[in-house]
Amino acid sequence: MNGSKPEEPLKKEVAKAWAGKQQVAGPVSTIPYYKTMANGDKQWHSKNFLPETLNLSGNLLPEKLERSIYEVTVYDAQMQVDGNFDLALIQQAVSTDTGMEKAYLSVELAI
Repeated sequence: MNGSKPEEPLKKEVAKAWAGKQQVAGPVSTIPYYKTMANGDKQWHSKNFLPETLNLSGNLLPEKLERSIYEVTVYDAQMQVDGNFDLALIQQAVSTDTGMEKAYLSVELAI
C-alpha cells in the first residue's frame, strides 16, 4: 500500500472542482516610455514599479463540503487592497517621453 489516506482521492477531486491553492502577486504599475537612440529612432520600453505603501486586509471564510462520508474544507477569501505609488519616483526613473495614457496596473494570480 502506498500509505495514502482513503480521503486523499476525494480531496483531489474537490480541489479540481474548486480553485485550489492560489497566490496573489502585485500590484505592479507598468509605465511605458521611449528612448531616443543614437540614430534618432525612438524605441519603446517599460519599467515596473511596486507601491510605496501597500495595505492588505480581508476575511478567509471556511466552507465544509461533504463528499460521501468525508468532509473537505475549502476557503473563500474576500480581500481588500489599498496602496500608493510614488509619482515623483516614477517621473525620475523614466524620461519625460512617457506613454502615461498607456500605463497599466497588474495583479498576478498564480494557481
